[in-house]
Amino acid sequence: MPNHNVPSDIPQDRNTTITAPIGWLTVRSQFLAVGKGRRLHTQRMTMQYRAREPDQGQELVAGQVAPSAPLPRFGLTVTKKTGNSVERNRIKRRLRAALRLAPLDGSVANDYVLVARRDCLAAPFEQLITDIVESCAKAVAKSAQATHLPPRPDSRS
Repeated sequence: MPNHNVPSDIPQDRNTTITAPIGWLTVRSQFLAVGKGRRLHTQRMTMQYRAREPDQGQELVAGQVAPSAPLPRFGLTVTKKTGNSVERNRIKRRLRAALRLAPLDGSVANDYVLVARRDCLAAPFEQLITDIVESCAKAVAKSAQATHLPPRPDSRS
């Protein structure tokens, strides 16, 4: 019996499982906060990311508060420039499925927003997963690097 929750172009085998729990950005203010952060670009999407404050990390996992490090949270943005509503919804379904299957490193509690381009429609599904994993790895590396830098001198003095 086919799984109707997964888009038809995604490989559906019994060994495919969600690799790590992720959280979702749900409120406009969260998207706006991430939009003020840094960006990484690929051919198919732009990833905006921002490190989250330590006190914002209490996420619900299976109805319980996670005792360990906070989860990375994701949001999806697909603008009207990418196509009509059918195409935008298909892009969102493909990206959600790719996020669920991507082996992500949750060592840094970043918030991410994926801003999709039209190329997400025709791209192979494995390429979407690769783009997400590589972008997240770069974001984690840049976030870790930014925490080890000395503070910038005040330019107003």
